[in-house]
Amino acid sequence: RHIIGLSGFSIYAPAALAVVLLRTGIVSGIVVFIALLFIAIIGKQLIRYLKLEYVPRTAMLLWFVAVGTFLMIAVSTVLPTHIFYTIDMLPLLLLMLLTEDFMGTQSELAWHIVVERSLQMMTLAVLGAFIIGMRIVQEFVLVNPEVVIAGIGLINFMVGKYLGLRLTEYLRFKPIIDAEE
Repeated sequence: RHIIGLSGFSIYAPAALAVVLLRTGIVSGIVVFIALLFIAIIGKQLIRYLKLEYVPRTAMLLWFVAVGTFLMIAVSTVLPTHIFYTIDMLPLLLLMLLTEDFMGTQSELAWHIVVERSLQMMTLAVLGAFIIGMRIVQEFVLVNPEVVIAGIGLINFMVGKYLGLRLTEYLRFKPIIDAEE
């Protein structure tokens, strides 16, 4: 986010979604995540009429997503799709929790920003899934955990000191930068 300018709903959401996509398969994970987002959007619209406080409203939304997920699984048994046959319970639970994160962000922002962030998060998650799915990366992390831990700390420190334009801002303002030169 700080260097490139892409963002997700939170710091952990793209990483969690990357792990889910790695486990479920990228296409299956994206399809299920989008389906859960639609369930959450419908649930949020219905729950809005109950006029509940934040925590009960969030619990009700998660209940709605859980029931919707159960119905999706039940309906998929009679459809010619095999998406749910390959998904374990933990990735499904992570997807359900990410929809709650999405809905929290969605309530604060305009829809076009939510869609833009969703696409950015999905891009980061797919890229992350490819990176953590690489055998060489997995082997390096397992063989050199101290290098990875120290390296991540150093990279976080250096990124924190960076004060320049993000890549997306540079591309956005390139005509102005070129005109000044």
